[in-house]
Amino acid sequence: MTDAPKTLDHEEVRTARHALLEAPHITPLTAFVRQLRDKPEGPYAEPYFDPCDGGTAAECLFPLEAPGPRAIKSGSVSRNNPDETAKNFFVLHQEAGIDRTRTIVWNIVPWHVGNAQQSKIWPVT
Repeated sequence: MTDAPKTLDHEEVRTARHALLEAPHITPLTAFVRQLRDKPEGPYAEPYFDPCDGGTAAECLFPLEAPGPRAIKSGSVSRNNPDETAKNFFVLHQEAGIDRTRTIVWNIVPWHVGNAQQSKIWPVT
């Protein structure tokens, strides 16, 4: 799988990425997001953790503020999302030589803070 900025702009890459949500290192985090999505207070579109990151084996959590509309569209908080913040995060970690499997990225506020139209998530169960 190609690891480059903005690759989650492509549906086939999103599909392949979401197929990894049950990998052992990410399964507990996927279950956590599903629990959030099942709350009756919704409707929030909490994106998943990126299964290409370290998951439960990560040594460092990078907490961001809240997912933007591109994270909602891709269905995950990822350095591969098609936006400049994700691209900058990707490039900085690459330049610093930090392997992504040592890290995990998510948000303090797990849902998009915006209008309902922007919060329509890519359809992944």
